[in-house]
Amino acid sequence: MLPMRSIWKGPFFNYNILAYQDPLDPARQHIPLKLAKKNGYIYEPMVHRSFLVYNGRRYNRMTIEFNMLGHRLGEFLRTRTRVVHLARKRKKELEKRRKEETKKTGASKALTAAQREQIEAMKRKRKKRK
Repeated sequence: MLPMRSIWKGPFFNYNILAYQDPLDPARQHIPLKLAKKNGYIYEPMVHRSFLVYNGRRYNRMTIEFNMLGHRLGEFLRTRTRVVHLARKRKKELEKRRKEETKKTGASKALTAAQREQIEAMKRKRKKRK
């Protein structure tokens, strides 16, 4: 049984999906259906079907499993992206380059003049921001 919004309203799901889920037409079963709303409940006829669900930016492919029954479509979508700050990204790239150069030259953590200049430039930029 599907969870209820309220007793008199009943569960919410998009009835237009039923029109696309023709069990007698096997060719139609493998074509993913585009859904723009994430608030519909997942119910039994949707199991083992694939959908393209809109997360606010793009359509993500989703295949419905048995353990998803009773949940909403939006619960299985990522709507936010992970933020990577530019300073940390640059620092990691610089460390990666250093490791590669030390492997090539065999030197032990010795900085070249160009690397020292890059580090000093990064420090100056940080001071300007503050």
